Amino acid sequence: MNKKLKHIKNLLANKSPIKSPGDGFRRGADKVVKVSGWPSIQVQKAQEKALAAKNIPLAVAEEALRIPADMLVLVTWAARTLLANNMIVRGTERYFAEDEKHLLKKNGGVKWSRRHPAAAAYLRYYLMLALLVGGGYVGNKIVHKGKTPNKKEINTPPKETSGPIDASAPVSEYIKRFFYPGMIYVAEFETWHDTPKLHSGEARYTVGPGLTWLYAKDTNGKITQSALLSSNLTNAAVGKEALFDQFKMHLEFETYPMIRKHIGANQLTATDGLIDGLFIRGYQRLADVGPVCVALKDAKNMQSKMDAFQKYDARSWNSKWAQGTLKRAWWCACIANGLMGRDEFLDMPRDAFSKIPINKVYRNGHYVHDKLTVDWVLAYVDSVGTKSSVREFLGDFGTGRDAISGYKESGRTVAPPESQEPSIPGQPDIIEKSMSLYNEGIALSKSDPAQAAEKFEQAIKEDIGNLEAYSSLSLMYYKLGRAQNSEEYYEKSAKAAVDCNDQMRKMENDYVIKASSYYNAGRAREAIGDMYKNANPTKAKANYAKAKKNYENSLANINLADEDDRDNIGVYQNAIKNIDNKIATFERDQQNAEKSKKAIQIKSGQDTVKAKVQQKQTPKAPQRARGR
Repeated sequence: MNKKLKHIKNLLANKSPIKSPGDGFRRGADKVVKVSGWPSIQVQKAQEKALAAKNIPLAVAEEALRIPADMLVLVTWAARTLLANNMIVRGTERYFAEDEKHLLKKNGGVKWSRRHPAAAAYLRYYLMLALLVGGGYVGNKIVHKGKTPNKKEINTPPKETSGPIDASAPVSEYIKRFFYPGMIYVAEFETWHDTPKLHSGEARYTVGPGLTWLYAKDTNGKITQSALLSSNLTNAAVGKEALFDQFKMHLEFETYPMIRKHIGANQLTATDGLIDGLFIRGYQRLADVGPVCVALKDAKNMQSKMDAFQKYDARSWNSKWAQGTLKRAWWCACIANGLMGRDEFLDMPRDAFSKIPINKVYRNGHYVHDKLTVDWVLAYVDSVGTKSSVREFLGDFGTGRDAISGYKESGRTVAPPESQEPSIPGQPDIIEKSMSLYNEGIALSKSDPAQAAEKFEQAIKEDIGNLEAYSSLSLMYYKLGRAQNSEEYYEKSAKAAVDCNDQMRKMENDYVIKASSYYNAGRAREAIGDMYKNANPTKAKANYAKAKKNYENSLANINLADEDDRDNIGVYQNAIKNIDNKIATFERDQQNAEKSKKAIQIKSGQDTVKAKVQQKQTPKAPQRARGR
């Protein structure tokens, strides 16, 4: 026991200090030169060659050979530091040699790590390196779900392409070039279903990115299609990877063959934007691709190219979905004509495209396409979207991540027309001017509601169809009414909401905007009621009744909107509940006040009668006789 402790004491006394990186570098360099003689031997040879040729300066030869020599020294030092002599190893060795925990075993002997601290330090260090490497391997397995990708399995990003695709190219080329962008668009434009869902009035179930068919590919690459019915639901794909594989076969089987056919038949230039726009249009209703392409062939300007995407195959048209289709087709037209691109959709909230106000993008049978409107719509969907972005949706599985990194970036390919071409025929500049004034009002809305209201009024004068300006004007007047406790502003707020709905009768019926207008009018009427509930109960009661009617109209209209657009239904339901409670409280207070009034009147009458009785019962004082 004493011999072992003495050995340890000597070891600690004679341990060498930890070398600095500079010391290690110099020691490594000395060892390289000492063992190999390099680079001195090479320098000598170079000197002899230079002297013989008499055309290469000796200094140049030495400098040329000094660079690889320094590199070898650096590599040698780095390898030695990493694997043999570094601060981690030396620190661990000192820990084993000095820490009392590593001195004695329970049976009285000295621990192995204390007797051999250097070996124990190296053992721990190499185990740590092994765990790091092993952890990386296991993590890689987990990420790839137990399957290590090889070169064949990795989806390499498609090469950057320049110019339009050849319309007659095989469908496989369309898939190679447009599959990843198609994933981005379908993630935005199709509601995702993890499991098959049967929609009202539909014969086939829907699963994943709007798929209503099952696909299978044999060993020869032939694809077969079968309807997704209740009888074969167990065969439906499960999970994003499998469902997007089905989506890819769907594109190969019918979508891109149809697009390829009609682009070729109408001799259209197959730009990326056009293919993307037709893909979204055809993914909803494939039969509409033909009429759209025919209209594009005859289009002469931007407006006619935009309006071409309104065309549809009347044989399978359902007017129930007309407004939703018009909205979707506007996006398709913008993409096809270069007013927006794939980049804008990657970070857009999913399913937000359908929330745009129809009258903002569709006027008098034409699509609006001025720059301010396009910018407004893109900002609007970002603000009203409630779901995760397309990027987040695709980022949690392998093929989705490949789509994010591998799609060909393409933003706007042309500048949205401003003043060079009216957005709507016969209405030059009015929409753009109105939108410019509207944007100025929005910028002032928080700091100066009065100035903002003036801007919104000017916007309406420029374009009486700017429904958002009516809605914002109503809100500004409501704010001014609250700030100044002004009935006049509340009345103006209610009138602006009514004017909005009156104007909508001449346009497309937008149930979301209509519901919002009724709600704004209801709030104004409720505020007037609050102002007069004590001073003029009759007027207060009348305004409360109008407020309730407006709130009920809000709820009725939002229930007529598309299911995905009913975000504010809870707001309208709560408004009805609150006004009912307020009316009930008001009426109860009025009844109590009336009872109190009657009680006071009765008590007052009783007091009067009592006073008269007392007066009669009180004897009169004798009158004094007058003197003569």
